[in-house]
Amino acid sequence: MLIHQLQITNFKSYNGDHTLGPFDHHFNCVIGPNGNGKSNIIDAVLFVFGFKSSKLRQDNLSSLIHRSAFAQPDKATVRVVFAEEDEKFSVSRTVTKSGNTYYKMNDEKINWNELREKLVSKKIDLNKNLFIILQGEVERLCELSPLTMVDYLEYISGSDEFKEPIEVAEKKYIDLSVVKEEKRMSLNVKRKLFESIREKAEELAVRVYLNLRINMLNHLVMKKTIYENSKNLEHLQQELAAKNQMIRQIET
Repeated sequence: MLIHQLQITNFKSYNGDHTLGPFDHHFNCVIGPNGNGKSNIIDAVLFVFGFKSSKLRQDNLSSLIHRSAFAQPDKATVRVVFAEEDEKFSVSRTVTKSGNTYYKMNDEKINWNELREKLVSKKIDLNKNLFIILQGEVERLCELSPLTMVDYLEYISGSDEFKEPIEVAEKKYIDLSVVKEEKRMSLNVKRKLFESIREKAEELAVRVYLNLRINMLNHLVMKKTIYENSKNLEHLQQELAAKNQMIRQIET
């Protein structure tokens, strides 16, 4: 979204209505001798985008209204017209002699928060105000330390917004890693305990099986012994009966 025109009315050194533009889409330059209002053009842009009076080199907003021997207007207005392909809209800010100020978007009043949200939605960043470089900014940036420069680059690129989520994610990762290691160690202990119990259980199962086999063999041996003894007893009984028969025959 590019600035198409800048309309200034009774703002600082600009008495009456003044229109700057339409601006070129690639490069524009404001030139002129000292004291003819070049800086006031930048102040007008800062004013319409909500900057405080201290940034506009004034003590209060009402002092931004033009004052001269030729005119004493009651208010000052700056309007910025944006244009991008088929879309065009305007944003303006007015300050009255009492110091009150209000904003308009396409000539309809709007509060600052709503206006800022609408502009941000059109990719006009008013949260960081990086769309303009003021006098002395370049020198100040050149004097920054390397670490401060890194922080500033993160700020203007927007990557600083991810710094806190990244730190939170890193802390969560560390915490989860600790929990994982604790669980791994606990699992190893339980695995060793399980192996020990399993070995003992297998040993016990073998002993039980062997005892069952021994008992079964003993039972078979006992059955065989009883069977053989019963056979021997029957044979002895038969021999005894035969001998008793022979005794009876002899006696008779």
